[in-house]
Amino acid sequence: MVNPSKDKGTKAETAVVRYLKSVGFPNVERRALSGKYDRGDISGIPGVVISVKDVATRSLLPKFLDELRTMVANDNADFGVLWWKNRGKASPAQWDVFVPHDYFFEQTVATKVPCFIPPTGPVRLYGEGFVQWLNWLARDGQL
Repeated sequence: MVNPSKDKGTKAETAVVRYLKSVGFPNVERRALSGKYDRGDISGIPGVVISVKDVATRSLLPKFLDELRTMVANDNADFGVLWWKNRGKASPAQWDVFVPHDYFFEQTVATKVPCFIPPTGPVRLYGEGFVQWLNWLARDGQL
């Protein structure tokens, strides 16, 4: 029997993988479940953990950001992001990508990318903006 929540999550993860492959990240793939040693949903971008959420309740964002930090530690990665499916938007390019403030600040200062960084809370990008940011990091040798 198929678990509807798990099926929804699998579809969202698959959509993000397809999108990332289409914009120049050929090595991305869905990860196998790993229980308490979770390292995120998508691998293939060195140093980056991607956790995908298809959940309507944004009040869970703080909980998911805490879980993301554990995933980053489990993966020994540089930083992680939550890629959150937006209702009514088919393409992951238009979904929200939340980057914890400290991760975004550390990476952005290192690359000298000119941008506004909010003083607190996670930085919210769209998927296409996140891809641009990753490309900036790669050009500067951060990825």
